[in-house]
Amino acid sequence: MGTLGRHVYGKPHCIWRFQSRVIQFTRWLATTLGPKVRVNAISPGGVAHDRPESFVKQYEARTPLRLMVTEGGFRGAIVYLASDMSGYVSGQIVRVDGDWGVVMVNGSIVMCILGDLLSIPTPCTGSS
Repeated sequence: MGTLGRHVYGKPHCIWRFQSRVIQFTRWLATTLGPKVRVNAISPGGVAHDRPESFVKQYEARTPLRLMVTEGGFRGAIVYLASDMSGYVSGQIVRVDGDWGVVMVNGSIVMCILGDLLSIPTPCTGSS
């Protein structure tokens, strides 16, 4: 876990455990209620609602897409999951997080180490 100014980013271990339970519950519901009901979940990243501008800028510097979602940023995922276009999608966790999960979860340490070794900017350093 790190800090952006006085704000905390990253997630304590209790949040990771909660998220893994939501993921498993989503998958269980999908297998239990299918084929009549499709069950999916949205995993949001940071939301720029009522955040200080300095926090938003620092957060955006650390995401590969260089943005922080607004409340309206979830509409596309919600409309897709509710539509017939996702008729073959069930048990999935759709990330709407500006690729924050890519940086903070899988391979983030390796990515940071490689960036340091090769002297290339990475989302870990906030460089673009």
